[in-house]
Amino acid sequence: MAFFGNDLPADVQTWAERVYTLIPEDDRRDHQALREHLIILTVSASLYDLKEASEAFRRAGKLKRIDKAEAAMRLDYYLACVGDRHTPWRIAGEAISRA
Repeated sequence: MAFFGNDLPADVQTWAERVYTLIPEDDRRDHQALREHLIILTVSASLYDLKEASEAFRRAGKLKRIDKAEAAMRLDYYLACVGDRHTPWRIAGEAISRA
């Protein structure tokens, strides 16, 4: 599937805006970190920002309204698209484990 508007930064921004509303607004540090990373992604889809957000989803506790593993995998896909050389291996490993 093509990125929203055929534009990776626009896709990241739109996704981050939608996911932000699914993160509980409580005092848990992992939830606060997720919200902070998602806010950053609404304005920046840099390799560093995507990597930090992906790791934040992996570290987060259980979320009721979003699958954190799926969110991290989506961010990994974005990372691969912006040129991270390690992320395709993670994606391949995940694909193999799901098969």
